[in-house]
Amino acid sequence: MRPKLRSTLPLALLLCSPLLIGGTIERIDFNARLLAAHNAERERIGVPSMDWDPALAADARVWARELAATGRFEHSPDEPNQPIEGENLWAGTPRAFSPEAMVGLWVSEKTDYRPGVFPNNSRSGDVENVGHYTQVIWRTSHRVGCATAVGKNEEFLVCRYSDGGNVETDDFSDYRDVGGLKFAFQRATSGAGRSTTLKLSKVELDPEVPASLFDKPAK
Repeated sequence: MRPKLRSTLPLALLLCSPLLIGGTIERIDFNARLLAAHNAERERIGVPSMDWDPALAADARVWARELAATGRFEHSPDEPNQPIEGENLWAGTPRAFSPEAMVGLWVSEKTDYRPGVFPNNSRSGDVENVGHYTQVIWRTSHRVGCATAVGKNEEFLVCRYSDGGNVETDDFSDYRDVGGLKFAFQRATSGAGRSTTLKLSKVELDPEVPASLFDKPAK
């Protein structure tokens, strides 16, 4: 059974970010600052920057509003047969945190992070302790979109990523024999358990089929 990461953080502590007068944080250029906070950490470790994606932000807004309306704190349901998207969640006191502090809580997981092949990236042996951080720095995640919504007691931040990070890939699984040819597929399961996809990896000749079948006809 493949491990599936569905990490959720406890409510962000108010002391993690300085408050301004009146208990609110300045939110000018909020989206740009969220993106910059992601890219600052990626630049620090030599990973290419991400771009902001309005479509991902729109998807994130739908789920952020769902969390705010219900008070739940959980990842969105799996979406079968859809491209894998990553997802990071945050919750805390409404308007008490800057975008830098929000992303900073995910980045703080780096204290338990070690380089390596996912999911072997935690010094403690528990990948859930670094799952938000690995998504922030995932090399093939090139786009991100985020949104917030305020519920009864908490503000929720949802960030979506494409390509999704925290993905385990099985090499050359799910062989299928079709007309004497063997088709091999890779099964990619997102670490957050959002979806599983198959893609064609290679085609092999079934050894029981004589190669002479593929000889060019005589002219």
